[in-house]
Amino acid sequence: MAASSRAGGLKAFPDLPSRPADTFRYHELQGFLFTIACAPEMAPPSEWLPIVFGGDASRFANPKEAQEILGQIMELYNAINDTVVHPPAQLPADCTVREDVLANLDDDAPVAQWSRGFLQGHQWLEDLWEDLVPEGLDDELGSILMTLSFFSHSQTNMVTVYIGLAGGRGSSTRRPPPSRHTTNRSQRDAEDPIDRIIHDGDTVVLGVTTLTAHLTADYTPGYATWTMNVGENGRTYHVRLGCSLRPGVTVLPAVADQFARSFNPVRSLSCDVQLGDHGAPYGMQEKYATLEAGGANPFVERATCFREADIEDAMVRAILAGRGGGR
Repeated sequence: MAASSRAGGLKAFPDLPSRPADTFRYHELQGFLFTIACAPEMAPPSEWLPIVFGGDASRFANPKEAQEILGQIMELYNAINDTVVHPPAQLPADCTVREDVLANLDDDAPVAQWSRGFLQGHQWLEDLWEDLVPEGLDDELGSILMTLSFFSHSQTNMVTVYIGLAGGRGSSTRRPPPSRHTTNRSQRDAEDPIDRIIHDGDTVVLGVTTLTAHLTADYTPGYATWTMNVGENGRTYHVRLGCSLRPGVTVLPAVADQFARSFNPVRSLSCDVQLGDHGAPYGMQEKYATLEAGGANPFVERATCFREADIEDAMVRAILAGRGGGR
């Protein structure tokens, strides 16, 4: 498996002091992306990137760095995905095996890191595999997982995964799987009846709160960015709720145009507080911890209002620079 031709910056990125502590190291990222590429359903980058950065905001220094690093991640994903689509799949050329077998269990060993990334990716996607793998293949799949995760030296996790697959199908190590969208429209409408179709600029009133919809691009059509005003202590705060702007693994020309027409309008919306359907883009966990410790409300931060748009803009550009990627 070929390594990314621009991997130098990506290898150094996790070690920078400003990065979240649990950011994947380079070989962990390789193992994790191998699992994503093998998944029975395609997961968009917006769903797995927070895991790469330890479930936290990625803390890029600027949009240029974001585009560079995200471009390298997508280049690495495409290279790994290509080996999955065109077997035989094998360890990346730069993921070397140490001559002393036991040395491959060391924390800094490339194979150990790859194995840990693979295991974390499988745990995140386990529910998807469980839905598709016949029970008669549980033992075979469990053996494969034990082999590929052997050097992760996380014996508890390996045993738990194996038991969950081969015995009880009830592992407690699963991460939330990627969201799956019902493709049968009549089934979706029956499950969630539609009582109104919202257009760009429409408002929705919930109690004393009025939300305004702003049609914005996403990897599935019909998403919106929402805004509302909230009053507290005699001051009005402009709140923006982000739940779009996330590209899929591929970005077709028509979709690229939609994204291009979305980023600047979102940036121009008045915003004092950024929230959304995923906590990582606005640093929910770290801000909540700061709030619990007392002091000024950290959620009131205009700088956060531009973070998600800048990062997703960089991701779209990175995907387009790689000619779309994906399977």
